Amino acid sequence: MSRAALMSGVVAMALAAAPLAAQPSSTALTSGGVLLLAGHDDSDTLASLKAALISPHPAVRIAAARVIGTGPYPTLAADLIAALAREQVEVAAVEMLRDVLWIGGDAVLQIADEQARRIGPSGSLTVAAWLAREAPERFLERVSTLAASSPDERLELRGILEMAAAQHPTMSDAFESAWKTMAAQDPQPTTAGERTAFAKPWRPADPVTAALAKPIEPTLMSSLLQASSCKPAPNRVGLASIAFRPDGRAARVELASEQLPKGCVDALTAIARTTVADDIQPVVTDQREYVITPFTETFAACTASVAAHPPTESIRPASPPGKIVPPRKKKDVRPLYPPAAQQAGVQGTVIMEATVASTGCISAAHVVKSIRGLDAAALWAVSQWEYTPTLLNGTPVPVIMMVSSTFTLR
Repeated sequence: MSRAALMSGVVAMALAAAPLAAQPSSTALTSGGVLLLAGHDDSDTLASLKAALISPHPAVRIAAARVIGTGPYPTLAADLIAALAREQVEVAAVEMLRDVLWIGGDAVLQIADEQARRIGPSGSLTVAAWLAREAPERFLERVSTLAASSPDERLELRGILEMAAAQHPTMSDAFESAWKTMAAQDPQPTTAGERTAFAKPWRPADPVTAALAKPIEPTLMSSLLQASSCKPAPNRVGLASIAFRPDGRAARVELASEQLPKGCVDALTAIARTTVADDIQPVVTDQREYVITPFTETFAACTASVAAHPPTESIRPASPPGKIVPPRKKKDVRPLYPPAAQQAGVQGTVIMEATVASTGCISAAHVVKSIRGLDAAALWAVSQWEYTPTLLNGTPVPVIMMVSSTFTLR
């Protein structure tokens, strides 16, 4: 039996089972506990993942979908598709949609499109990002339809085009042409300070070389620390090196965890196995990304403070709509100069794009100008910075800004 025929049978079974009313005793499951199941495939793990997909808590369902989508669980495809068909929480449905595509591929594209229409624009963009990686010609066929969207969605579509151009360099001209067509049709600003989605010139995206860990939902980091018995400490940090598959899932993972207690090693392993490339992040063959995970109370609290919808590129100190009071740094932490880099004579400035949460802490960051051997140290320092909240018309908001750390040999 072909894979397509097999998946068609799986889809039929899943949709038949979708209207599930009964809720088993899955309330004891937590998102952190579910994430720790990543990579395990014994019968107890499979049973727990099935139960997690029908948990009354969206965070648990999100974690289960990510573990299934990034792991060796083909037998759970029907359960995941059925969960997607039932899901009413948008952020959970988007995660499940992405994971269904990872498991089923082209064979489930029709059901993915149907569910994307139910979810709305965020669902359509999720399918578009998957197509941009796996079937770029088919993605280009949809660009004109996707272009008729809100400014925030056009920003994401622009990022997907720039990602695809970097991941498929032989098709870069086609992606640039689609980008320019959209740019010519981009609505002009209607208020002072408003930016269009295509204000910046065309440029294929750069791969990310290093980034802070990005929990898949706000409460996950706190839940994971508790489930793994990883006790937070001010200077406790884990480092993982990840090579991604072309579809954006982790393919190979290496950990630098010699100084971590076992619980934190377990947590770092779970994070690394379930880390995926962002929809606008190109995957380059044989290139690795370093993921820095602070096991600190500050980072856990900061990620928990993030709103369900992250800041868009239009929310920046330079040109936001409305009246803004920009953030002011109130806590600075200097980076530790790695001895190996010093001995090798490596120096310079690492430039990063950081998200300052509405409370003033750093909730996310990634390197945009890399200096090999210094990126991780720079990100670890930046993760500990604190700012006064950014105010937009008097309301605290998250903001994206460029920051840097300089290393100089003395």
